[in-house]
Amino acid sequence: MKIEDLLQEKEVCVISPKGGSMLPLIRPELDTVLIRRASGSIRRGDIVLYHNSRGYVLHRVLDDLGELLLICGDNQTQPEYVEKSAVIAVVEGLYRKERLLSVRHPALRMYAAFWGNHPQLRKPVLWFRRNLRRMKSRFCTC
Repeated sequence: MKIEDLLQEKEVCVISPKGGSMLPLIRPELDTVLIRRASGSIRRGDIVLYHNSRGYVLHRVLDDLGELLLICGDNQTQPEYVEKSAVIAVVEGLYRKERLLSVRHPALRMYAAFWGNHPQLRKPVLWFRRNLRRMKSRFCTC
């Protein structure tokens, strides 16, 4: 059954993301995500599920441009434009070790605001994060 069909029946459902585009917030194969059928306004900072030629994608909204949204994964540096009509659902929360974390939690809202409002920091932060293990093994004699 397609996600769209599930959301038509129940309005909310839980999915298990597979890719790493929303790391470190959403960990593939470890976290599950509570989504709600998209209805009403989509705001900057929301994480949305949409469908494109590659399949289902879960990314964060960086800006609302009328009929288009500027969207990017937290673990990516290249944003893309998505039509609002392609958005299927909005993330309400994520389950981490069976504990529900609401996307409205102050810590997650601060993370979203910082990450979304400072795109110039993405490349160096992601580079540092990706290379941390290699740097540790090179410089640490532990």
